[in-house]
Amino acid sequence: MSIRRAALMALCALGIALVLMAAQETPGIYEYNLLSPQVEKESQQDGAAEADAEDQAGKSEQPSALVSMLKELDTRAEELDGVLASYGAVAYLPGAQFSDPQSEKEPKSALLKGVWGGKLHPDRVLVEGRQLYKEEIDKGSPSAVIDEWLAINLYRIGNPVGRKLRLGEVEFTVVGVVKNARSVGDRDSGSVLVPLLALDKARVQTEMLSVVLEPRSGAGAYAALSQAMQQWHGGGDFYSLPKEQYRVRLPLRLLLCAIGAMLVAVTLKLAGLATRSIYAGGRRRLESRYAASILPELAGRGLLIALMYALNAAAIAMILQSLIAPVYIFPEWVPARLVEPGKIAETFWTLRSQETGLLSLRTPELLRLKYLHRLMTLLCSALFFLALRPYYLWKKRVFG
Repeated sequence: MSIRRAALMALCALGIALVLMAAQETPGIYEYNLLSPQVEKESQQDGAAEADAEDQAGKSEQPSALVSMLKELDTRAEELDGVLASYGAVAYLPGAQFSDPQSEKEPKSALLKGVWGGKLHPDRVLVEGRQLYKEEIDKGSPSAVIDEWLAINLYRIGNPVGRKLRLGEVEFTVVGVVKNARSVGDRDSGSVLVPLLALDKARVQTEMLSVVLEPRSGAGAYAALSQAMQQWHGGGDFYSLPKEQYRVRLPLRLLLCAIGAMLVAVTLKLAGLATRSIYAGGRRRLESRYAASILPELAGRGLLIALMYALNAAAIAMILQSLIAPVYIFPEWVPARLVEPGKIAETFWTLRSQETGLLSLRTPELLRLKYLHRLMTLLCSALFFLALRPYYLWKKRVFG
């Protein structure tokens, strides 16, 4: 094997290891993504009558559509106490324009994230200040945590803690700065984290609302939570990030199964050669010795042959088991009737329609995992094709 091929194979193996590490950083939670409810804008008219003012005051006391949804989510979560450990929500608004009220610099575009309930996504590494307090999230305080990119490009300083951050007509107080960690799927260079209820109070319209759910260990909560979210507010997309992490590892599983099959092909041929050699040796001994005297030796040779084929059979069984194992994670892959072409085609088109919907709501974490899956597929395919030529050369050298 040439040095160049060995170096390329080593790079592919290193890339696979890095992809596995990156996928492992994603939290093992479920997400239910749907369009954010429409925000009712406050109407202000000069010279309004007193009765109209009273009606407006009464209307303002009514909870908004978002608050009503979150209250209903609390009720639904209480019914799922046996399968649900914790939950929360994150609203996303890409391309939000932020400015510094104390300067005339041009606004900067960043991803706005509004959090509510439990923060199940891990916080980014803190550089200055602090993270959002639980009390601020519950009350909807106008506090914000920004990243380094926005701090430098908007304020021209690395520590703008205490400064104001303006979004439209509402201002937030910067309480912390985190490391900039732009990753695959992030269209915006920077990000801002604020309480979701603060956005609701300021009548800020977001694009997508993602309900994050942490199931109890061993509860088998996928079907129960998916059905509960559809009953809570239908029309959303339900995703399991653990399943997406498993999907990232699937190309590696197929690569290892292919390598295992190639090695079993070699060991089976070696077992066949050893069997013929043992059989020929036994026949030569029978020509000069009695069968009774060499019976223990023949029995030992027979056991050795049986052991070699048993090991190969066990290896084949392990490979087949590894190939079938993903079906337990993705039961939707299995047609209702395995041998009926119509059911196979129906299952195929159902799976394709799930991946190619006209409207797909995906969080940055989900986009990152989908990209890692494509990258893993590319790396594993490259490593397999790079290993083919050395394998056949080695096989030819072994069997002459």
